[in-house]
Amino acid sequence: MFPVRRPPCGPAAPARRSRNPARARPLSTPSRKSLAQAFAAGLEHARAYAAVHGHLATSKSTRQDGFPLGQWLMSQRNRARRAEKETDRSRALSAVDTWWNPPWPMAWQRAYHHARKQCGGNQALVPGDGFAGVGASAASWLYAQCALFEELHPRQQDLLREIGITAEAAQARQATRYRPTGVRIDFAVGLAHARDYVGVHGHLALPHPVPHNGFPLGRWLASKRGEAGAHARRTPAPWPGMQALAALDPWWLPPWAFAWQRDFHRLRPLLTAGLEPPPKLRSWFTKQLAQRHALSPGQQRLLQDLKDLPADHGCRGSASRPPFPRSGGGSGSRLSAAPHGLGC
Repeated sequence: MFPVRRPPCGPAAPARRSRNPARARPLSTPSRKSLAQAFAAGLEHARAYAAVHGHLATSKSTRQDGFPLGQWLMSQRNRARRAEKETDRSRALSAVDTWWNPPWPMAWQRAYHHARKQCGGNQALVPGDGFAGVGASAASWLYAQCALFEELHPRQQDLLREIGITAEAAQARQATRYRPTGVRIDFAVGLAHARDYVGVHGHLALPHPVPHNGFPLGRWLASKRGEAGAHARRTPAPWPGMQALAALDPWWLPPWAFAWQRDFHRLRPLLTAGLEPPPKLRSWFTKQLAQRHALSPGQQRLLQDLKDLPADHGCRGSASRPPFPRSGGGSGSRLSAAPHGLGC
């Protein structure tokens, strides 16, 4: 006979927790009424903030009477973007600020209201005078908007028109001399000057000290080349500004010495115009042709472009200008390069 096992004396052992999730007690969820009350409270704080500042372009850390308004608005924007259509909550916030949830970055909206506050609300900005009276940071941002005006969202353009920046004013601002602001230059500002320079000169191989309409374009491009080089050493991903500058000049950041690129662009307009280059440039070109097989394919193509210039502009002398003398002193080919296959 096996002994009967008696239950232990004393208080009963606690019952085991059910491992079946279906039998677990459901967690309590907020009721619709409590969610509506929470939204109504946040909306009141939003109205109070807008009554003082005139907008809801808050940062994440913004608080209104102790309420985390910035975080609350960020949550409402996320909800609105996930919704398939406009909700009652979105309409309530739009009634406070039409652009509380714009299709462009909130950083732009905050910068816009910062600039608008500096121009005094009803006083329109005057782009042509370099935004005199506006702080350095806001002036730099406004100049960037002038440079990018045609690329902005139509509603962004409307907002800028409200403070005096129209398409005509933006274009006029681009034509005036650049006024240094003492803050970091916005990439869009430098890109606009680079685009204008290429429109005149056809390249971006300008020396470091050369300005453009008062803007330090040579220095700015040198800094961008440094940034692109440092980025390439850190990661194989393309540098963010590479595509925009390469669209203006494919060789703005050549893989060969930048001095070579500058000399090339110093020589090209002279040959195009049928002018005689100075001895130093003539010597440089002759040397490049002599060692062309050691140059990169890109450099060889650029030299070929010089060879392909029209006969009356390139390597041949015109009727009014004698051809370049050969190194031996006789007349003949304009550039003493025929033996190397790229001369005329």
